[in-house]
Amino acid sequence: MKNTLKKTTLTKLRVKLTRAINSGESKKVLSAVEEAYAIFDKEGYPDDWSRWERANEDFRAYKSDPYWVYAEL
Repeated sequence: MKNTLKKTTLTKLRVKLTRAINSGESKKVLSAVEEAYAIFDKEGYPDDWSRWERANEDFRAYKSDPYWVYAEL
């Protein structure tokens, strides 16, 4: 698959992911990851695709940890 991902689109996705991570809200992070994956599937994956994979894994683990689930209430 040819990578047709524009640099400006990638920059916007990086900014959105960074802001979501800094907010600490798992819903925002998972939403940013899902949005990025949808675009990557259409336009190709960037070299640093693992940033989104790590955020996805980290915040899914965070969300499933019983201690943190109760701490968010």
